[in-house]
Amino acid sequence: MRKDPFEILEQAVQNRKSVEIINHGKKQTTRRTICPHILGTKQNGTMQVLGYHLSGESSTKETIDPNDVRLAFRLMNIENIEIVQANDGRLFLDEWKTVPGYLAYWSPSFETVHAFVPDD
Repeated sequence: MRKDPFEILEQAVQNRKSVEIINHGKKQTTRRTICPHILGTKQNGTMQVLGYHLSGESSTKETIDPNDVRLAFRLMNIENIEIVQANDGRLFLDEWKTVPGYLAYWSPSFETVHAFVPDD
């Protein structure tokens, strides 16, 4: 049974947990571990998640910079996301990372925000 990605991502945001996902994106399918920071909708109603790219594949040519507010995060369509259990069977992983100032930079990408991690 496939679990609802929105519910799992919302729990991850609320508890500051990372999750492993498969993103069936426009360019290619990628497997990565993200720290979800914002769940919300675009103006057209598409549900999105903003996630800190902790590890795994990327479909962009830009290098992922773990300290750059623009390059450390990925904005993804939730309907293209499949949640993957970690090797030990857990849905949520304990590692968590962020970049200061992420909220001011990324929040304009959302028409409506459903859940977010406060910018410490």
